[in-house]
Amino acid sequence: LDLALPLVQHWKLLLLGPLVVGLVVLGVTFAIPKTYQSKTVFVPPQQQQSAAAAAISQLGALSGLAGAAGGIKTPADQYLALLQSETVADRLIDQFDLMKLYDVDYRFQARKQLAGNVRMTLGKKDGLITIEVEDESAQRAAGMANRYVEELRLLTSRLALTEAQQRRALFETQLKQTRDQLTKAQQVLQSSGYTQ
Repeated sequence: LDLALPLVQHWKLLLLGPLVVGLVVLGVTFAIPKTYQSKTVFVPPQQQQSAAAAAISQLGALSGLAGAAGGIKTPADQYLALLQSETVADRLIDQFDLMKLYDVDYRFQARKQLAGNVRMTLGKKDGLITIEVEDESAQRAAGMANRYVEELRLLTSRLALTEAQQRRALFETQLKQTRDQLTKAQQVLQSSGYTQ
């Protein structure tokens, strides 16, 4: 009876307190803007491993340090590093007008905000790259997730083209040197007076 007496005296607080707290929580829940998440999972391109390796190796002596510091060990890690590059981020910022959307003045602020809304992971067992994008618009979240994959494809094809151009320039230089040597050898042979 001694325990029931304080409960009876404060019955209004005991009934109305949880009800008021529940209504406040419900109001806060409706006040929070909706956030949509889009997820893209893909297999890293296998046929262009040399292009990504060339991109990383173009760093020269720093590539070993960058690889060791960044944990780049496999081609899939290289693709993940390319996806997280400023080049890809800047293209998404431009395409989706994220500086205006995020209400920022500088590109680095938009990159930071974008990085906070995007998670990229590499599956250790299956080697699949997963990109998850959160946004207030479901269409924009899906578009951004898919655009990351498209930007990776464009970047690796451009790197492969650059690598092919470098090889072609090397072969053309070697061909020119060989022709020059052949011309000099023919001139030496003619000046010696040797005929067949």
